Amino acid sequence: MLVDVEFRRPDGIMGLVLGVVAEGGPLIPERLDQGLYLAGHWSIEHLTNVRERWKEKTPHEPLGFQEYGVCDNPEQAVEKLGLRELPERFFVTFVKIRRADQPADGGWRWHKWGPYIGDKTPTCEYLHDELEIDEVYTFHVYEPAP
Repeated sequence: MLVDVEFRRPDGIMGLVLGVVAEGGPLIPERLDQGLYLAGHWSIEHLTNVRERWKEKTPHEPLGFQEYGVCDNPEQAVEKLGLRELPERFFVTFVKIRRADQPADGGWRWHKWGPYIGDKTPTCEYLHDELEIDEVYTFHVYEPAP
């Protein structure tokens, strides 16, 4: 089940750091739909209380999917992971990565961000070098902390 959460504005130094990391994207995630948010960075744990199951030392019930990865668009991740049908409470953040914004040397690479669940076929190590893929979204599924 997808649920909405409230984000807090970071204080002091963290606000400055996240502002730089967001590179023009939203510092405070923007709501796309219930439980779905577009962010400009990957540091959501500084803006709301979350439970990251994969970081816990105690065993937990497997969800049947990896809790982070890459997709072509937000709705694709929700559908392919079946998030609306799950009884547990989740929210998902997405960060858009555009090929046009990537440097010619280096930049965003596929292998660092989890499985790609999209419909296209990546052929290069760097997004900048892809000919058929203009943008992707990284996603991360979180449980709100109790």
